[in-house]
Amino acid sequence: MILDSIRELRLDVAKTVILNDPTFIQMWFGRRLRPFLPAVSQDFLSCLTTKTLNCSTYQSMVQILGEIQLYMMNGREMSVFTHFIRVFLTRNNTAEPQCISSASQSADWVKMNFGFFSRFASLLDFYELNPHFSGLEALQVLSSKHLAEMLLLPLRTPPERDVVIHNVFDFLLESPKERQVTEVLDFMVQLAREVNPPCSVYKTM
Repeated sequence: MILDSIRELRLDVAKTVILNDPTFIQMWFGRRLRPFLPAVSQDFLSCLTTKTLNCSTYQSMVQILGEIQLYMMNGREMSVFTHFIRVFLTRNNTAEPQCISSASQSADWVKMNFGFFSRFASLLDFYELNPHFSGLEALQVLSSKHLAEMLLLPLRTPPERDVVIHNVFDFLLESPKERQVTEVLDFMVQLAREVNPPCSVYKTM
């Protein structure tokens, strides 16, 4: 309620140039509003996506929200992804759509634009939101569920499916414990029941 009241009094009337001022974002979003952000509402998040934010401001907000995610009320983390991150990256019609050009490769793009909340996205979300996304470039920042999706879901080519499978397993087996091979396999078994991949995929794996 406090956040929504502040939004109506300050953010709704703030000019775009102020909202895109790094000093303003750090002062308001990073400090003054910070104690209330764990209870951030869907309305507040949706309001942010209607503002003409540049990528730098958006990424700062994602970072700040990620820093306080431990204190968020139930369901708020998913709401940040659904009602802020995904909507912003889908509708962003600024000079830098999907905030792609500020990232040197796919792993950087995921870290900068999703941060902690990348775990709530599916692998296909990344491919949909970034036409240049490469899962093989982003292996280091993908979750166990994402890696299982890399193995089983039909993805953009090149590379071909067998190349993807070999690269994912090579990545996992470099450090099986740290990269949670057994967790990836558990997700893979669950997902296989849903997507029923072709025999060629099973044979390669």
